[in-house]
Amino acid sequence: MSFIDVIKGRARQDKKTIVLPETSDKRTLIAASKILEEDIANIIMIGKAEKIMDGAKWLELDLAGVHFHINNPQG
Repeated sequence: MSFIDVIKGRARQDKKTIVLPETSDKRTLIAASKILEEDIANIIMIGKAEKIMDGAKWLELDLAGVHFHINNPQG
């Protein structure tokens, strides 16, 4: 078993939540998809769900299970 596999196993056993703010960046969407696919962590993405899911659809990524938070500084 590789070192990375050991780290991923530990992450699955003590699952944390990761908040991703750069949701318009395709690298963020790809990373979120891989993390969810491997069940390594819970994901919260900052932004409008429709826009994020449109980007994921365009990239043919599965973001099932992601949670969304809309950053609204005005209230």
